[in-house]
Amino acid sequence: MATVACPNGHESTTTDYCDQCGARLDGAPVAPAGPPGPPGSGASAEATPTGPGGPEPTAGGRCPSCQSPRAGDELFCEVCGYDFAAGTLPSAPVVVPASPAPPASAVSGFGVSGSAVSGSAVSGSAAASGVVGDLPAWQVVVSADRAYYDRNEADDIAFPVNCPERRFTLNAAEVLVGRRSESRGIRPQLDLTGAPEDTGISHAQAILRRSADGSYVVIDPGSTNGVVHNDDDDPLAANVATPLADGDRLYIGAWTKLVFHAP
Repeated sequence: MATVACPNGHESTTTDYCDQCGARLDGAPVAPAGPPGPPGSGASAEATPTGPGGPEPTAGGRCPSCQSPRAGDELFCEVCGYDFAAGTLPSAPVVVPASPAPPASAVSGFGVSGSAVSGSAVSGSAAASGVVGDLPAWQVVVSADRAYYDRNEADDIAFPVNCPERRFTLNAAEVLVGRRSESRGIRPQLDLTGAPEDTGISHAQAILRRSADGSYVVIDPGSTNGVVHNDDDDPLAANVATPLADGDRLYIGAWTKLVFHAP
């Protein structure tokens, strides 16, 4: 399968946005990489963590493990999960800590094109899903927003001709929003994978965290293209909790809008 060079050093199987970090691509194919070299040769496909006492990453610099750009003062590398504070890689290939992923049956219907799709951001027992007591559930409506797309001028990603609304029930203590990546072990509870797919959305785009009063806050863990709240001109600051209210909107990727409805 042909791959495309990513400006952050990845090889992507998609030609518009990198399927590893979400960066925009120029569509130029690259030759397949050769086999990894022997340990210690410098040609291994696995990056070696620097560990505590290693190189100190600076805000806005690069991850010392995989050399991906670090956006601002994000706590974790979005590509390899490197912990900038501890100087270590995670034991499992996840980007940010999140609640347990729902079973396959809970996500199999998400992202189906041609009809409106309803899903739940949590499933199973309260203990398994992280449901906060008996607090009533919120609703999230996901759709394509032409005005946001035009403002982004994302000419390399086509606006979908047919994109039915998707509705999710939201009542977990913590929910990861993004696009599923089996190869990297990222399985968002609010999974926006599927046609028509907004490839400008990062695999780990945002975290929704429930407060004791039943309301939600949104946190951008350092996504590539950011999260815009309501009519703000600038994306949210990374790793800062922003409260959500009934009717609030979040804009992500090239054209995706999420509208929140409180009970």
